[in-house]
Amino acid sequence: MISRYLAGEFTRFFILFLGAFLIIIFIGNVFSSLTIIFEDWEGFLRFLRITALMLPQLLEFTIPITVLLATITTFSTFNRTSELLAIRSSGVGPWNLAWPLLLITLLIAASTYVGQNYLYVWMHRQWAETDSTIKLQPIWKVAPDNRLYFFGKLPEKGKLQSVTLFQWQTEPYRMVERTAIERGEQQKTSWNFQDLEQYLFSDNHLKYENLEQLNLKMEEVPSLKYEKAISPRNLPFLDLRDEIENRRNEGQDVTRHRVAFFQKSAFPFQLFIMVFLGLALSTSHSRKGMGAESLALSCLLAILFWILNQILLALGDAGELHPFSASWGSIGLFTLIAWLLHLRYRV
Repeated sequence: MISRYLAGEFTRFFILFLGAFLIIIFIGNVFSSLTIIFEDWEGFLRFLRITALMLPQLLEFTIPITVLLATITTFSTFNRTSELLAIRSSGVGPWNLAWPLLLITLLIAASTYVGQNYLYVWMHRQWAETDSTIKLQPIWKVAPDNRLYFFGKLPEKGKLQSVTLFQWQTEPYRMVERTAIERGEQQKTSWNFQDLEQYLFSDNHLKYENLEQLNLKMEEVPSLKYEKAISPRNLPFLDLRDEIENRRNEGQDVTRHRVAFFQKSAFPFQLFIMVFLGLALSTSHSRKGMGAESLALSCLLAILFWILNQILLALGDAGELHPFSASWGSIGLFTLIAWLLHLRYRV
């Protein structure tokens, strides 16, 4: 019964704080988009879509702070009414106090994961601006048989423009073919390329051919996605794992994807650390009548945690830090802080 009571109070405060953050975000977005809102009905709907697309990234920042504030408020309230003293005197230890909150936090992490990796992806594909689908960012991909493709544009699904194919041999290492392709169209089991300029390199001379068309089997051409680009941080675990494997096979950089993979596994533990920090701060400061100070310190720690986490993630994306260290470094540091607070105040 005590566990249900703790979980219920924590959930209530979490919803209150999260609702306050969402209202602030919504009002701030209203003032920054006044010209769009009052254009017409379509402009208002566009404003709502833009706001909805912003929420997953904003919630990734606000939820750890909200969990920390909800934890501190819950236990500070119990201290003020002497309920916590009564609970502790009945033999309930720190772990028994923490686990109901950790269970709710796990549900919060799961809900955040679903929203960020499934709901956001659906909203992005439905509402994001369509200009990004007209032109593909220049991209290189490795194919079988020592081939390298450069893809320029994706005008529409199943079609290509401005493709260049390079082929080389390994012994001795040299380029043997360069083919410039004007356009291509996907068939059932192959790609049909049209208007080609082919350069064949040999030991003594260069041969040039102008071809009207060339058919290549589907497996000879690297896979291409015509959907709107999704950040690796918004891909589910299994999809992200497959994306990493595919990009490795095609010779593409997977640094950002590996950082995102470790970050997803680290996010629930970020929330758990916030619970233990909140437990240590609330009980220690409440004994001294410093409830307001504990709230202020918790906000400061949460902001510092977010800043440190973003710095480490940026270093990881840039390849300056191992992806695991980039994702778990801030968690390790704040775990140490929570442990030291626990030893100091004997929570």
